[in-house]
Amino acid sequence: MITEINKDYYCTANECWLIFGRQECVDYAKKNKGEPVNCRYCHLKWPTPQQFKDRYRLEYPNNGAVYYFIDNEWQTYEYGTLKKENLPIVCACTPWGKPPYDWRPES
Repeated sequence: MITEINKDYYCTANECWLIFGRQECVDYAKKNKGEPVNCRYCHLKWPTPQQFKDRYRLEYPNNGAVYYFIDNEWQTYEYGTLKKENLPIVCACTPWGKPPYDWRPES
């Protein structure tokens, strides 16, 4: 089950609930004002390629889809072509679709 934790994070902790019998990430987030627990089931909705690398210890593939912000909207393209551009770029690897218009990745 995919659960929204806050505007930037989501949780896939159905496995956690089955193993531990409690909603670890969601309960923790509620107690800590939306900050997710550091577990493998908490994910950024729109990670940058660097955040993807830091989290999964893998380079985001050059042919991987990304969202980039240009002309006042989020558009889709291939990462390898855009990675040297100075644009807000996030990986399109989660079920959350494009970020909201006014959302930007943290630097």
